[in-house]
Amino acid sequence: MSKNWFLVEDPEEYGGEPWDFDPDELDFIAGLQARAESWTAALAHTGVGRPEDDSSLLVHLALIDDERNTLLGEWAVHFYGGHVEAGTVCDQLFNLHERPDRGYFRASGTTEELAERCAEWFEAVLERPVSRTEWHHQGQEYATSWHFADTLESLAGRTSRSLAPTPHSGGGNPRVRHDYCVLVRGAMQRQEGPHSPLCPYDPDPPPLTASRIGPSEATPRPSRSTARRWRF
Repeated sequence: MSKNWFLVEDPEEYGGEPWDFDPDELDFIAGLQARAESWTAALAHTGVGRPEDDSSLLVHLALIDDERNTLLGEWAVHFYGGHVEAGTVCDQLFNLHERPDRGYFRASGTTEELAERCAEWFEAVLERPVSRTEWHHQGQEYATSWHFADTLESLAGRTSRSLAPTPHSGGGNPRVRHDYCVLVRGAMQRQEGPHSPLCPYDPDPPPLTASRIGPSEATPRPSRSTARRWRF
């Protein structure tokens, strides 16, 4: 269903110069928009423009936790006509982390082929479940982290030292004991209780027999999640 992905805003509405996209760039944008018509993922912010040096056509998306008004990450494609570079954005200039483990890739081909490849890549990002994990102390949230729930890849996080107990274990690792977690993207069912269906921490692990309890088993263990893993 259409959710108006990759709309091209008119810079003249904000006092800027009109875009000078060439025919190949316009075809690439149209190809992305056409393929996005069938996406079923939750809506995310997308944009079309150019980087500061005008070296490419820039197409990007951002994942945001709307409830907390927090940017979790940005992913971008730089289209150069006959090839593209794509990956996780690493700065405000839309430079990319040039590492495969951060989703980076280069590809060459026709405009149609590149639009299809990049649309599949964007869709894979959008379909990944995102979780927010919270740690509380004396009724107040002192640490929050966001991560992809399928791989536990960290996206964002923050900790308030003034609210945190001493010592504390919160602020980044969803596998350790925490007070609340929720899927902010990818929820397939209504959550019951303080932990999401993809929570990697089991607050109530099964009891161990005396013969099986060892020093490393005295602390809660993460559950064995059967969550599907998404690949770029």
